[in-house]
Amino acid sequence: MYLSAQEGGRSMGPVRQPLQLDRDTLEASFRGRSVALLPKEFALLDFLCRHESRSFSREQLLDAVWTMEAPVDRTVDDHIYRLRKKLALWETELGIETLRSVGYKFVYKKREASANPLLGLPAFNEDMRGVADTYLRYGRGDALLALYKNREMFGFDVDPGFGLLIRAMEGDVRFAVDPEAASLKDRAFLLLYLYQYLDPGGNRPFIEAALRDRTLPPVWQNELETMTIIHLLLEWEDYEEALLRLEDRISEARERGWEGLFPYYANLRLAHALHAEGDEDCRLALQQAQEELRRYPYRREEGQFLLLKGLFVYSTDPAGGLANMEQGVAVLGQSQFVLHLLHGLHTILEFARQRGWDGVRRRFEGDWQRLIRSIGLDEIQDEMRRQLGEFFDEEAVL
Repeated sequence: MYLSAQEGGRSMGPVRQPLQLDRDTLEASFRGRSVALLPKEFALLDFLCRHESRSFSREQLLDAVWTMEAPVDRTVDDHIYRLRKKLALWETELGIETLRSVGYKFVYKKREASANPLLGLPAFNEDMRGVADTYLRYGRGDALLALYKNREMFGFDVDPGFGLLIRAMEGDVRFAVDPEAASLKDRAFLLLYLYQYLDPGGNRPFIEAALRDRTLPPVWQNELETMTIIHLLLEWEDYEEALLRLEDRISEARERGWEGLFPYYANLRLAHALHAEGDEDCRLALQQAQEELRRYPYRREEGQFLLLKGLFVYSTDPAGGLANMEQGVAVLGQSQFVLHLLHGLHTILEFARQRGWDGVRRRFEGDWQRLIRSIGLDEIQDEMRRQLGEFFDEEAVL
């Protein structure tokens, strides 16, 4: 599976920006400003933020943050006091409230509608969507992530499901099984996407249920039915149907002037030729993909092209093919689109398995294992399957 950069953008509109908490630096950030926190301050604020507007007693906070320790009630009060001083930068918009005889809760405060005159302006919203689409096409995952984190400052937002995919760029996908991150319906496409890399056979009944019952949010139902399905058909070795659907998508892109998709489709045509093992088709597809990348130098598509080129070259030039694959993986890594790096490594290892390329498998298996461990994918495999079974009614689809 591989995510496209479909034209037309996503649904955007005014939204409140959440307080950002960075576990690596122990910093809280909001509206472009940051404050440093001590470890227990960070843990306390993180807990309260994850349960926004919910009240907790001192005893409950002690149990949640000071587990296996024996501090006194005053410990909570002292930490709340210090947090309030540090959050004073944004006291008109967020803070920790005291509920007499109850405890504390973290809240966002209502803002005046005039606080940001750009909020809700259709023309400005459209401009910002264009900026986001440009970052997406050119493989600037770092810039897209920064834009997403500061989306309220710029007066726009993306739909919940797409926001989850942007969060995945941060390098930790464990939130995909967290009910507090979003509803199961909004997380379902991401779960399908991630689980495909761990258990393709086990994921197929869920994919087929999604196609049959059309239970995903509209934007992701469309992604699955028009774009993702082509990759899945290649994995399922239904090359004829994959090519028919690909030709339909290319015709649609040309008719509608969606030039930003041309490099994506050129790579997909090359992937089809590789799967179908037609050398002449591969050479032609390779040439077409190179031409599209010269016209539209999108970073993500460049990385994908290089590793596909490496897979084609490897049979006749193992050293050159391996070098292309390594370069492609490096480019995908630099783009900071973690999910596309995941797809790239998976593609290489699947071809290596199918064609008995033990040298390729040994070279990239370590990269794959390190990646899935670093993003937490291996930790959530069982829970992903459980939640997919719950969403698609496992007894009905298996």
